[in-house]
Amino acid sequence: MSSGFSLRKLVSELVGRLQDSQLEVQDPRTGQFYSLCEDSFKEEYAESVCRHQSGKFESSQVVPLNASSHSIACGSKPNGERHCFSYLSTYCNHGIRINCQVKYCNKEFIELPSKCITISTEQFNGYNEAKEACANQQHVISVPHENDRDRLIQLINKDFDSTRLYFTSGFRRGSQWTWEGGQQIEFEVEGSGRCLAIRNGTWIGADCDETGEVICEQGKECIARGRYEGSHNHTQMGLPCMKWNDPSVLFYGNVTSKQAEWNHNFCRVVGSYDQPSCFISPNALQECSVPICPDDPYNHEQKADLASICEPGFFQCGNSLQCVADEFRCDYEFDCKNGKDEENCPEYLLSFELIGAYKLAAKITEIWTFIPQVQACAKRCIESLLVCEAFSYEPRTKNCLLTDSTEMSPILAPRISSQFYKRRFSSKDVQFKLNSMTLQAKKDATWHSVCDDGYSTDFASDICHIAGYGRSPKYSQKSSEIPNTKGWKLNCLRDVACNSTQLHECRPLRCSTCSEEVCSDGLCLARHQMCDGRADCSDRDDEADCDNISFRLVNGSEMSGSVEVFFHSQWQPLCQQHFDANKICSSMRMGHVKFNVSKLQQKNPNYDG
Repeated sequence: MSSGFSLRKLVSELVGRLQDSQLEVQDPRTGQFYSLCEDSFKEEYAESVCRHQSGKFESSQVVPLNASSHSIACGSKPNGERHCFSYLSTYCNHGIRINCQVKYCNKEFIELPSKCITISTEQFNGYNEAKEACANQQHVISVPHENDRDRLIQLINKDFDSTRLYFTSGFRRGSQWTWEGGQQIEFEVEGSGRCLAIRNGTWIGADCDETGEVICEQGKECIARGRYEGSHNHTQMGLPCMKWNDPSVLFYGNVTSKQAEWNHNFCRVVGSYDQPSCFISPNALQECSVPICPDDPYNHEQKADLASICEPGFFQCGNSLQCVADEFRCDYEFDCKNGKDEENCPEYLLSFELIGAYKLAAKITEIWTFIPQVQACAKRCIESLLVCEAFSYEPRTKNCLLTDSTEMSPILAPRISSQFYKRRFSSKDVQFKLNSMTLQAKKDATWHSVCDDGYSTDFASDICHIAGYGRSPKYSQKSSEIPNTKGWKLNCLRDVACNSTQLHECRPLRCSTCSEEVCSDGLCLARHQMCDGRADCSDRDDEADCDNISFRLVNGSEMSGSVEVFFHSQWQPLCQQHFDANKICSSMRMGHVKFNVSKLQQKNPNYDG
């Protein structure tokens, strides 16, 4: 679980958070969080984050980092104000883990499983007088949960005079007992009085005018049953909260029916939020950093019900009612209001090394736009499997450029606003060889076949080309009889930690030594022999999929130009023989030919339609 806090008083321009107890700092330029370097750590940072966790700093320890991180540098401005900024530390190998001793109740309160209480030692003349004693955002206790009731009885019997009368908020209306909030009381109550109290370890109906003491409650400094009733009054960014009933806040309307009654500035769960929040300006709410109670009964009681809220293909945003499509999870763009879709996501950048401020200028294989974070760009590169060796990312334009080249100098251009990352382990470091058209790879000093996980012929051919071979032959009925064998998965060849103990039973990937096209039996063909109406392959696969082609116009306008055909992953000029212009225009949804087309002189036409 992570929670943001502000180093505002210490580091005026930085924001930090705890991620799995590790201290991280936000880069103000990109919005990303990085583990704080050991040499930049100060104990005052730990004290600040523990305060925002409603706890006290206990200890810290140095932990190794798997990737480059950020450091903090601070200096003083002429006016004496401290000015701090973060910078990438290429040689940062260790970070800091913080241990906070968290207290969910203030020191004057006693902790029950789901709330904090005080028990008065003063006698009051009846319930109304006792109720007045529960002031300052406290109220008379309601105890709907059995584990709270059991703990309360044990506490009174052990540490207080159990023979005295202790008022609670329970009240009898007719024959039905209810708590102050309206929840019905289902357990058995002795006595004929109308006020629910405790005496001698028993729940009794007492006379409301009887002399007694009172048990007051206050919410824990954590979220219980989807509610927060503590006294935290700063947002996760360190901004102070305004009073809920401040006239300037009420001017813009109410977010809850009780807002006008709340004469305090404590964070509360309101509206569609499932995290406590507060007003930082008259018309702006911001979430507060409040943890979930670790022993909150709600988490267990509601788990089964909450699991069925979202439809298949969607996941639930924490304890909220919001559902988000699975495809948006871990895309490094917040879709859940509470950010749950981006929690516990893979650190894709661990597979890459930051080279510096460069932008890809050549050998670009893929261009992705509107990529919100560099992690998402790294994910695109990883999902390209063996096709992507490096990428450059520009936070300002959100452009992500991929390359299959391991070179750097010839393909890079200096760009201060761009970041260039290279694979820590390249597919080019793996050795390949061809054995009877089966592609084999050597890694971990072991030769094994490369697995074909049902790839398309074009994708398999891309892998063959990277290994230095020709197109991948299709699997025919005869070749499909090739038995499965132990082989390398492509992602295993990429992963430094993956070795020969993690081989899989799979169909081997096949490559050819042909320069252009290949039959399923390995016979090489020229490209013009494909789809020419003559079967050159023994199983006629050179005449298959001949309708699976696309056309485009080049060197002209949107409605006129030279025709090119996309076939076997390449755009090539179209041969004039058997040329049906009306059919091609119709396939491109451009109507019919309005004037004669001109013939281009092409020595080696690549596709004969």
